[in-house]
Amino acid sequence: MSCSQKSRLSHQDSDNEEIRRVSLEAHLLAQDLVKYRIGKGSPPPTRSAAILRKLSDELEERHATVLANMCSRLNVLNGSAHTKFVQVADEVFRDGVNWGRIVAIFAFGAKLAQYCMGNGLQQDVDEIIDWVGNYISSLSEWICTHGGWVSYSQQGLSHRRQKALSLAKL
Repeated sequence: MSCSQKSRLSHQDSDNEEIRRVSLEAHLLAQDLVKYRIGKGSPPPTRSAAILRKLSDELEERHATVLANMCSRLNVLNGSAHTKFVQVADEVFRDGVNWGRIVAIFAFGAKLAQYCMGNGLQQDVDEIIDWVGNYISSLSEWICTHGGWVSYSQQGLSHRRQKALSLAKL
């Protein structure tokens, strides 16, 4: 094997490792935000988690009615909630991926978990964490090419100040 082939393989391995780390972080962020939203959270484990909480709070404050309507439309009682969740998430990303849309899916999942808790469906909360984590994980390559969660953390506060998270723009 030539040096350039070894270099390419080494680069691919490091890219794959970064994608795995980003994917794991997506799952951890989903778990943290949902637990926080349903009142079972502890202090945020990372700076990214703290920023996600703040951005999600702001998004929910500005769009509480829209998020509540989205949750009730899913009709989690009939067993098709996961399929509908994916359809909603796909619609959010219809015009492409950006950090605001990623935050919106996290916020939507957390609101859905809160809705389940309030409607006697506590057993569904862990599934929702998985749905959100898996969906955001599927965006790991985009997240990596846009600086990873570190970039998100650095941009999070400026996005907050600019109030860039508007469902109308999503």
